Amino acid sequence: MVVPFKCGYVHRETQVPVRPMVSGLDTRAKPDITDSDMGYITLINAENHATTDLAHQPRRRHCAVPARPRRREARPLRLTNYTRELPREGKESAHEFTRTHAGRRRRAGRSKPDDRVARAQQPRLPLEKTKKNVADAIETLGYRPNSLARALHGKRTQTVGLIVPAVSLPFFGELAVEVENALADAGYRILICNSMGRADREREYLSLLVSNRVDGIISGAHNEGLGEYDTIRMPLVTIDRELSPSIPNVRCANEEAGAMATRALIEGGCRYPLLLTSRSGPRNLREAGYRTEVTRAGLTPRTVTVPFDTPTPQRFAMVRDALDEARAAAPIDGVFATDDLAAAEVLEWARTRELSVPTDLSVIGFDGTETMRRALPHLATIRQPIAAIAQEAVTILLDQIEGKAPRPSSDEAGAPHAQTVEFPGTLIPGRSINA
Repeated sequence: MVVPFKCGYVHRETQVPVRPMVSGLDTRAKPDITDSDMGYITLINAENHATTDLAHQPRRRHCAVPARPRRREARPLRLTNYTRELPREGKESAHEFTRTHAGRRRRAGRSKPDDRVARAQQPRLPLEKTKKNVADAIETLGYRPNSLARALHGKRTQTVGLIVPAVSLPFFGELAVEVENALADAGYRILICNSMGRADREREYLSLLVSNRVDGIISGAHNEGLGEYDTIRMPLVTIDRELSPSIPNVRCANEEAGAMATRALIEGGCRYPLLLTSRSGPRNLREAGYRTEVTRAGLTPRTVTVPFDTPTPQRFAMVRDALDEARAAAPIDGVFATDDLAAAEVLEWARTRELSVPTDLSVIGFDGTETMRRALPHLATIRQPIAAIAQEAVTILLDQIEGKAPRPSSDEAGAPHAQTVEFPGTLIPGRSINA
């Protein structure tokens, strides 16, 4: 039997006010709860124990019954193109209509699927405008990417190292410019290292380039016997230098060009041609071409050397002394210098010895750089295709970086043998030799 109440009931154990689910008190309650079902409930503030129809009892707002939590309102959503500037109608405003998706649908007379389609078709920021905004932010903030951080993340640094004896030398200066231009066209930057003809400095630069995680190295230095190159495991190309059979080499066809220069002297009437070079030996292909042509003409080959790394203030003195000694031993009527700077020093030596060029002495150089052509336009020389050499070296290096370069082939003994690319030289006639 149900007992009427004034304020409610509490649970005997937890002392929490409860609302019994009784027919007449709550329309959602079960209609057939009896006294036996209420055994766990303690009556509080009961005034009348008589049976009463609870359906007619007014609801008491001051009862100790926990209030039902308020429903959290939906967060306002951003207005879309089809719900902007809606006029007020009745008690509801445009803002109230557009706070939820349902309000927007009611206002626009759309169904839920229509609303999804409309939101999916909203215009987005163009890609070009986004790129421009990012570029403007980078420029405003002065952001600069960290190449070392990119390398540590496994990405490329877009940087290539170039090792040369010295960019002050005309050939290597122009070579560095052409290599830099070719790399820039491919989106790469260059780090130029001057070894100054010293092996210890070249080793330091090799370590520096590897530590800075460059993507590849182009080496044009002339130091020999550096075993560090065998331990490098990155793309590597040499220019006019044989480091290892497994490393590609790009150069002028030195032996053929050396023979061409020697033939020009012999055909001009020279019978005592002399070779002035920086290093004599089997690896000097220009010397090999000279010896071949002199021997073919039935003449005697003669060679004098001035080390490549000789400091500039002492260099002319060494050239002068070497030529004086050779002239004292046997007549000299022609000199083939294996670079244009050495040829310029020969011309100066001839002037100090009162020798007429080309009547008493014919002189021919090698390299044919623009700098020397402007300084000594009358000097005959062999021009190297510097631009073609630089471009080919960069192409081979980039193929290695991209993984497109073929693996070095093997010789009969099974040793790796990389490709050697040669470009022919060009004879540039001049008044320093007899036509």
